[in-house]
Amino acid sequence: MSRTRSSVWSWGAGTRGQLANGAFTDSLEPVLLPNFLATSPPSWDGVVNDMACGGAHGVAILSVSNNDEEQAQVVSWGNGESGALGHGETEDRSVPKVVEFFNGIRVSSVAAGWSHTAFVTLSGTLYTCGSGSFGQLGHGDFGERLIPQEVVFSKRVVMAACGMRHTVVLTDDRGTRKQTSLYSFGAAKRGQLGLSRSDPLQEYNSSSQKLVKVSVPKEIPGFTHQLDDGVMLVAANGDHSAAITSHGHLFVWGRGFSGEPDYFEPRQVKHQQAPSADKSHFCGWNHFTHVALGWNHGLALGVDGVLWAWGSNQRGQLGSVDGEERVSISSSSEVSAQDGEEKDGNLQQWPKMVRVHGIAGNCLFCSAGSEHSAALLDSGELRVWGWGEHGQLGLGDTSDVLLPQLVSLPGEFEKDTVIWRVFCGSGFTFLIANQNV
Repeated sequence: MSRTRSSVWSWGAGTRGQLANGAFTDSLEPVLLPNFLATSPPSWDGVVNDMACGGAHGVAILSVSNNDEEQAQVVSWGNGESGALGHGETEDRSVPKVVEFFNGIRVSSVAAGWSHTAFVTLSGTLYTCGSGSFGQLGHGDFGERLIPQEVVFSKRVVMAACGMRHTVVLTDDRGTRKQTSLYSFGAAKRGQLGLSRSDPLQEYNSSSQKLVKVSVPKEIPGFTHQLDDGVMLVAANGDHSAAITSHGHLFVWGRGFSGEPDYFEPRQVKHQQAPSADKSHFCGWNHFTHVALGWNHGLALGVDGVLWAWGSNQRGQLGSVDGEERVSISSSSEVSAQDGEEKDGNLQQWPKMVRVHGIAGNCLFCSAGSEHSAALLDSGELRVWGWGEHGQLGLGDTSDVLLPQLVSLPGEFEKDTVIWRVFCGSGFTFLIANQNV
């Protein structure tokens, strides 16, 4: 009888225990964590079902089983400041510890911000803990929570994403993803909540009249009415937010990338797929399956397996030589996605995207830290690039890397028996291999 077992590696910044390796130091190379699943009973198989990495802490959902019984656990580790770990205390933890609050409660997904954490249960309930100084916990105040507390929702929650100091929530009452809604709360100054500047909400700056923070869930306009194109995925990091619909349409909002203005309402990405060599004709708009956000860059995975990046390339986080394979883009985004209208002979595309270099084959999954990036390929390879100051690239040094590089892992794995996932925190990285044994 086939069973699944997880292997877990971590590397990068570790001074707050965020590498879950029992130490409080950085690691420049991947380190296998044989005790990551030590919270499970002896001789049981353990699988990591989901993970999220924040500023300096992590959280994971484990499924542990033997031949007769299965148990689910939520564990957390790293920076315990403000109660982000959910243990009822603020102590840092260098090894995973079970979040006792969820004993008997099945958690389906997790998300982590700079110093707050979100948990979504199978029954559609959202819990948050940690810092609430900007309202990012959604409890109607700006205090911290040392243990998870339910966020009041009238709808069924299916997913959450945490930015630095804000949270985006996806709801789906019918369970079909055909009629979904998005909600947000927390820091709002850079537009990361997707709410209009003129929304009569919460707290405004007296001089600029900009929305500063929101402490209760507020629906983001513009998504509920799309009955045939519901939201499938939400993402957040830094002061940015994003969503992908069932038709592969990508929307982003929040802080402007690379000097662009901030976007206070969701804006659809317009990007030409596989342009012809002579750029003589329009080939249709690209559709996307996954998005990952950093502090000032983004990654988007096309349906064709091509990985694109946009934003700042100051630390090499775009994985592309500046200026190469850059799509010609004008400043306007007013264009029909159906027919690819042109204005003055130029396709109206947004934002500026570059194709990530050095990736042979299809990309299956991507992740972004504050200023570093990672991609898993169909060949089974893990490629990394960008900021490397803390060893978060896993290449054995602290140098920045401009183009994707291969990460070497100890051990042999057969491609067809392993499902890989990579998760980037602000300055650290986790890799999970779920293998049939």
